[in-house]
Amino acid sequence: TKEPPYNGKELGNDPTKPPAEGFEWRGRGDPQSGKGNWYNPNTKESLNPDFDHSPPIGPHWDYESPDFPGGTRLYPDGTWEFKR
Repeated sequence: TKEPPYNGKELGNDPTKPPAEGFEWRGRGDPQSGKGNWYNPNTKESLNPDFDHSPPIGPHWDYESPDFPGGTRLYPDGTWEFKR
């Protein structure tokens, strides 16, 4: 199974920090609001900080790209899963 190129442990828990070079914030609110995504127009990747998600899922980053069109969840402990 191919793994996402990012992991939640490395991304950290600061939604105001771009995940990597080339990402820009796109959304209805600022990054702390969680209402939007960090988007890279060159790679078509998006990362959404979803740190207030209720259990059992809990805090995570949502990641989507052409290689992961259904999306994944990247958890703070470094684990990940496909979104259902």
